[in-house]
Amino acid sequence: MTNKKFYKIIDTLGILLLITAIALITYSHINSEKKEESSLHQLAKEMISSDAVLELQNAKYNKGDIEFFEVKTAHGELDGYIFSSEYFAADIIGYNNRILLLIYTAPDGIHKDFRILEHNETPEYLDEVIKKREIFLGQNLFKLTPSDKLEMVTGATISSNAMSQILRKSGNLFSAHILKNKVIEAPQKGSSATSIPVIIFSVMLILAIAVRFKITATIRYIFLILTVIILGIVYNIQFSSDQIISLISLQIPAIYTTAFLLTVVMPILILIFGNFYCGSLCPVGAVQELIALIRPKKLIPRSPSQMTIKILSTFKYLTLFSLIIGIMLFHYTPILNIDIIRSAFAGLWNNYFILVMLPSVILSLFFKRFWCRIFCPTGAFLSILNYVKLARKILPFIKPGKCDKGVSRQNELDCISCDYCRFENTPFRKPTPKSEKPKLTLSDYFMITATCYLIVVLVIFSV
Repeated sequence: MTNKKFYKIIDTLGILLLITAIALITYSHINSEKKEESSLHQLAKEMISSDAVLELQNAKYNKGDIEFFEVKTAHGELDGYIFSSEYFAADIIGYNNRILLLIYTAPDGIHKDFRILEHNETPEYLDEVIKKREIFLGQNLFKLTPSDKLEMVTGATISSNAMSQILRKSGNLFSAHILKNKVIEAPQKGSSATSIPVIIFSVMLILAIAVRFKITATIRYIFLILTVIILGIVYNIQFSSDQIISLISLQIPAIYTTAFLLTVVMPILILIFGNFYCGSLCPVGAVQELIALIRPKKLIPRSPSQMTIKILSTFKYLTLFSLIIGIMLFHYTPILNIDIIRSAFAGLWNNYFILVMLPSVILSLFFKRFWCRIFCPTGAFLSILNYVKLARKILPFIKPGKCDKGVSRQNELDCISCDYCRFENTPFRKPTPKSEKPKLTLSDYFMITATCYLIVVLVIFSV
């Protein structure tokens, strides 16, 4: 079997695994019974004492009827109100889409508790908010004005900010229109917490496509530094397994959010222009590539063989397949931890992240973009979309013979449009004579050993 045929089989395997995963998910949805969701009454009961009583009330608001609960003590005294933010703040958007809360206040407006009715946020970010729920409690929601801000949860700023807005606006409107209290200040119009990041990410999207037609090494490395700083450190805007799951499950984020750009716009652009995201806009990938610039060339003078890289790269497709099946079929959310991109710049690090991310960064000194090439489920998904590349005829011509990431053919799925092969000073890979079989070198053995280590860690922390 020739190398060309072998590489094509590997690419086909990745596509078949994704198709199989989607088929299994579709079958599961068709044959599964819908689970009954907790009613508002059940959720409200969770927030009150066992001897308290809920009395359903109706009121007119915004030309419609709404329902809320009055909480009464065993002696019939008013102990508070429970109402849904859906009537008052459904227009406020978190990271992905709207967040609906069931809010419990004392009669004077002191915030006592809440439950999340609906959300499409990143689980870890929302978990961080829930863990630190006390920062939202104790405030007087009836007296808070839109200019008053509640504290934010580090690492989940967008979700936390959205919940702060929801509580303030809902409490303000409930007090003014349902309880007929004096309006303190006209509540602000609900808005996305991501308007500035949307603009910035849109600009970087356009630039990432444009600079490919006039690229130099200097321009590329400057762009990668900006990617790390802006999309990573400042805004934490990254395409990850969260967007993959949202797309496959058809949970489309609200328009005009960065989540919508990542989940919907990005895959469409990759279907047209190829996988330029991994090459230019992924902060984790950018860090690995920049780290490789300081690699001591004499440390390991020769890169692993293309055959070794290609064989090991199959693990990212298996990782993607496992992640999709684990989440969509078995609802096993811990498996999301496999994707280190989700938490790399959020500060939500765990033992798995430390045991994987730090070694991956160090290994990037020896093997450029080690995590991206071998394990990244996000990269695997985008590589499969790379198969289409509708605009391939107008895109810059690449020279895969010069690729140091294992790409050997023009239309190979693993090409990330990094354009490194187009730089004038990029050394050509020395071709192996046809009569001579490629021999495993120290680099090959080192890469295989590092891959085995990460496989062990991945399995331990995902079961």
